[in-house]
Amino acid sequence: MGPAELSSLCRAHHDAGVLAERDRIALELHDTFAQGFAGILLLIQAAEVELATDPAACGRRLASAARTARENLRETRTMVATFAAGDPEPETLPATLGTLVRRFGRERGVTATFSASGGTDLPYEQHVTLLRAAQEALANAGRHSGASRVDVRLSRGDTEVTLEISDDGRGFTADDDRGQGFGLAGMWRRVAQAGGELSVQSAPGAGTTVRLRLPIMGRQ
Repeated sequence: MGPAELSSLCRAHHDAGVLAERDRIALELHDTFAQGFAGILLLIQAAEVELATDPAACGRRLASAARTARENLRETRTMVATFAAGDPEPETLPATLGTLVRRFGRERGVTATFSASGGTDLPYEQHVTLLRAAQEALANAGRHSGASRVDVRLSRGDTEVTLEISDDGRGFTADDDRGQGFGLAGMWRRVAQAGGELSVQSAPGAGTTVRLRLPIMGRQ
């Protein structure tokens, strides 16, 4: 291989790395900023409706919007720190997911439960993969399902970790276009890159279950 071919190969490798990093940042921006602002907007819109008829309820909505904004700001700062200095030391995944599920229930006015079993010591990359999948599954449930209840379960075994998000909403068929936007595509991509499996089970009137399984790094 001559100098010209080697230079071309190095340039192509560099360009591929740049594109992959752009994709990663785009996913992070979608999962952090877009979903956070969507939740705040939802609460403010509800407060506007209640302003004239129920000032107390309006005040509670605005307080929830402020709390959501603070949580989103904290997550954004964590993301910026990650880009600037490498992986941070996150709180445990159950703690992070518990906060996420409680916020979802508060914003959407639905029953939202979270349970966890097994250990919590996961590599940071898997922590992020599971958290982003949960964020997207909850966002889809909130936008499309009309559910009154959502249950999130995290289970860690010896060789794999499983995350399951179930709702009692209207469900959908394979022909529906629910969740075909950037968010679900990003979820599939994240899981595939982590060597995991993602399944979505749903039927009209039967709710939806999203199940994610990841092999624990170093235990395959």
